[in-house]
Formats: sequence, structure tokens, C-alpha cells
Amino acid sequence: MNDAGRAALERAKRAEENGAIDEAAAAYDELVAVDPTDLGAWSTRGLFLERHGRFLDAIASFRQSTSIKSTYCDHSNTGNLLHSLGRNDEALGEYEAAIACDPSQAQGWCNRGIALLALGRTDDARTSFDRAIGFDDRLVNAYHCKAVLLQKLGDKGAITTRRKIIELAPSAAAYIDLANALRNGLGPQILWEPGGIEEQIVDAVERALQYPCEHKQYIWSWAEKLVRLQRIAHGRQSARRTGVPIEDAPAIERYLAQADTAVGLFPGDNWFAEKLGDAQLLNASLGR
Repeated sequence: MNDAGRAALERAKRAEENGAIDEAAAAYDELVAVDPTDLGAWSTRGLFLERHGRFLDAIASFRQSTSIKSTYCDHSNTGNLLHSLGRNDEALGEYEAAIACDPSQAQGWCNRGIALLALGRTDDARTSFDRAIGFDDRLVNAYHCKAVLLQKLGDKGAITTRRKIIELAPSAAAYIDLANALRNGLGPQILWEPGGIEEQIVDAVERALQYPCEHKQYIWSWAEKLVRLQRIAHGRQSARRTGVPIEDAPAIERYLAQADTAVGLFPGDNWFAEKLGDAQLLNASLGR
């Protein structure tokens, strides 16, 4: 970059820092006019345009950069913007061009998989996510995208993949995602067995509640926990009454205790109050 280019870039940065966006845009235009063959200038201008929501102009700027020389970053930048605009056929082409520049970039393969999934090409998407994981077995986003795909296909491998995400990056959202993966395929039949799917869902949401939660996540986790505890308690009582050698009292007592806690956390909420009433009736049926 020559002196004129450096001066234009400094003016652009100062103007943007001061909130003078039009002035900054003019300086970035000057930057690329100084030397239209400078791919770095086009790329920098594209990032500025992206930051300020001028996505179509940013795409044009990144494409001008890659017309000078293909680079992983600018093909990826273009692909990301096209994907955000729903233009996934074009995004896929850009992601594949990025991979051609650097086939070892795990995120590149993940991005390719995201575009393929959006296009309904599930087999190719799965292969792409697996390639991403092969290059970086700690890339959480690749596991997350693969889990979304597997859940869409009804593949139980989604549960294993969700557990891997928790191993790498535990969070409330990760445990809630695991709970949802476990829920997939559950029908009206109550799976009350000790250590079964219902209990695993309870464990997942209880672990979610140990992490910082958004308000909606917090309410959902408590509601989901009570639904599962209710099903387990009723299911074990019904099983015992039909002669299955299993204790139902511990499950009923746990349901009652958690419902009571929930009513204290969400006073005035009729749904939680109804669950407490149900738990109290169930506990009274023990005859103790």
C-alpha cells in the first residue's frame, strides 16, 4: 500500500471511530481507487461495509478482492454474507472456493456443510461436517451443526454429538439442546425406568440450571423438569400397581419437592401451581 492509500485508510478508521460513517465510506472508496489492484484494500472496505449492514456492497467488494487473487478469508466472507441473505447456491460456491484455497480449514468445511444443509443436501452436509471435525475435533460449531442435521433426520447419533458438545463447551444452552435431542422420538408412552430417557432429560435440565441462563431458558428448564418428573412419578405408581417390583414413593416425593420449589420461584403462575396440586394428590395416594 502506497502513502496515499495509507492516508486514506487512516482517515477512514478515524471517521468510523468518530461515527462519521459517510465520511469513512468515502475514504474507503478513495482507498480502493488509489490502487484498484490491492486486494487488501478491497477486503478491508468489504469488512467496513459489512459492519454497517451494506451487505450487497460488501459482497461486491469481497468479490473484487477475490477476482484479483483467491483467498480463503474473502471467499468465506462472501459466502457468509450470501448465506445470511438466503442465497445458498452462491454461498456454497464461495465456500468451495475458500476450501480450494486452504483445504485444511475446519471452519471452511463446516460453512460448506451449513450451505448444503440449507439446500437440503443432507448426505453431503453430513460428510462436510465430518471433514470439519476431522481437521479440528474441538470445533464446537461443527458438532452443533452435525447434531442439528442428525436431529432433523431422526438419527439417535444426535444425542452422542450433543454430549460431545457438552464435553467441549458446557453451558445452559448445550444441556438444553441435549434435553431436546433426548426428547426427539418420545411418544405418549411414559418411560419411567430408572436411568431411562425421562430421567436423562431431568438430569440435563438440572445441569442447565447450574449455568447462567436466559430468562426463557430458566423457565423452560423448570417446566421441562416438572413434566418429566410428573411422568416418571405417575409411571412408576402405575407400574407398581400392576405388579412391577419398583418403588414409586421416591419419585413421587421428588416430584412434590421440585414442584413446591417451582411454585416458590414462580409465584402466581397457574401452570406450576397445577403441577404442585397434582404432586400433592399423588403423594396423598401413598397413604402415609
